[in-house]
Amino acid sequence: MRLFLSLIAVALVVGLRYVLFATGTLYTAEEAQWSNWIVAAVATLIAVVAIHSQSHASTADRIALLSGLAAIVAGVIGVGSLLAPTTPRDATAPACVGAAVAGGDFLATTVATGANARSGPDESYPQTRRFAANCTLSFDAYCIGQPEKDLLFGKKEYGNLEDQRWLVLHRSTIGTLLGREDRHPTFVASGVVQSQSPESDLGSTPAKKCDKYGGWERPQQISFVARRARDGSIRLKARGQNTILIGFGIVNVGRTGGNEIHRLSTEQRPQRVTGGGPATATIPADSAVGPWGPTLVVASACLAPNVEVTDDYDVWEIRDAGGGRLAVGRAKDKLPEAQRPRAVTAACSTM
Repeated sequence: MRLFLSLIAVALVVGLRYVLFATGTLYTAEEAQWSNWIVAAVATLIAVVAIHSQSHASTADRIALLSGLAAIVAGVIGVGSLLAPTTPRDATAPACVGAAVAGGDFLATTVATGANARSGPDESYPQTRRFAANCTLSFDAYCIGQPEKDLLFGKKEYGNLEDQRWLVLHRSTIGTLLGREDRHPTFVASGVVQSQSPESDLGSTPAKKCDKYGGWERPQQISFVARRARDGSIRLKARGQNTILIGFGIVNVGRTGGNEIHRLSTEQRPQRVTGGGPATATIPADSAVGPWGPTLVVASACLAPNVEVTDDYDVWEIRDAGGGRLAVGRAKDKLPEAQRPRAVTAACSTM
């Protein structure tokens, strides 16, 4: 009976270790080492008690019992380390020192220059932490804030595109209660880290309490103008409030018995708009509005290259009105609801 209770006690200690690492409450390599020592110490104490209780056993039996318990403990610790490592298996780089990674929704890697964390989604907020280069951070959500140049598409040849998201650093519940982590959210600019997880893991909308922590308002009120040029093409212009990138998607209705959805061309990525200036695009003459039917144009606010906000877009229908004139009107209801996410994704796509 004592041996049975001893094994249960060891299992409880090992189980506690697993929970603490799986939830991100403990996360550093040093903590993993100390937790293993604690488990080993508890197991050793229990083994001594168990051996002492076997007063009738021979020395050989006691040594065998001790060896068996040691093997079981070592095996359980090894399995626990595999199931709840300090760095999640999905991560492509070790966890950043001092960062809870397990349990977060979105993983990203710091670049060669490292990354700063701030108390709000703007460089005017104080720096609260500094993370080293080439390590993994975990995030739970994002807020809209000061634009930062995107790691890839922020280069001149890609149009100096920016990322407007500030990622909310993951915090473990127990770590926060113990005072190891800030109760106030900590932010890292999305433009200065490399995504490991799919962008969809962050969700399609900002966190609900962003305004409480200095987050910017969501993009809204996109206006749109279309006119036919002399060469037969159609020139598009769009403006929006609280947005730095606007992209266009085009839906040719009924051209092949269904709706064709695509970005306007490989050269026309989402465009950086500053000072209220418009984003512009051109529908080539060979795919512009003709007698076959209308064209639907989706103009979407993009928080970053390849990142749309699924609610912040509008759809316009462009028809040939004869005499070189165009008839333009809002037409979100004419784009099937099932096709809207794909059209918005096409508008913000860079590929």
